[in-house]
Amino acid sequence: MALKSAEMAGLHVPSTSPALAGRFLDSVASEYGAKYGYLTPDPRQTTTAIGLLCRMYLGWEREEEALVRGVGYLDQWGPSKNSMYFNYYATQVLCHFDGPLWEKWNAAMRDYLVRNQATEGLEAGSWFFVDEKCASGGRLYNTAMAITTLEVYYRYMPLYKPDVMRGTR
Repeated sequence: MALKSAEMAGLHVPSTSPALAGRFLDSVASEYGAKYGYLTPDPRQTTTAIGLLCRMYLGWEREEEALVRGVGYLDQWGPSKNSMYFNYYATQVLCHFDGPLWEKWNAAMRDYLVRNQATEGLEAGSWFFVDEKCASGGRLYNTAMAITTLEVYYRYMPLYKPDVMRGTR
């Protein structure tokens, strides 16, 4: 995402950077690029979502077979009840991928977050999920992750809708 943002801002991105990033992703990929690990090809849900998002930003086309299969895994797993970190990245992948899988994911994610938002007391409007990754960040981290997940279509330009990006739609 940083490489793409720098490029879009007109900053110099060494031509070797995307290739090196792709090589690293190759080293942690499994199932022919549909799933990803952290430092080894031992796939996890969160690292799969992150790996797929990186591939999208590195130029994989929407029709790329590994991307289609990877998005299928995200859809199969569905929004996580214990990892906003996964939800944040998977939501970005599915939003960029678009179509019926995105509509299904977005409805489930939105409903889950609305249902679990605090409604009373000083915590009203915030979120707090007790899981190994989110608990240490506390209510502030959880709320920030929930909000950025809900705002994904407002925060990022679509990768696979060139007409929208050119302003012709």
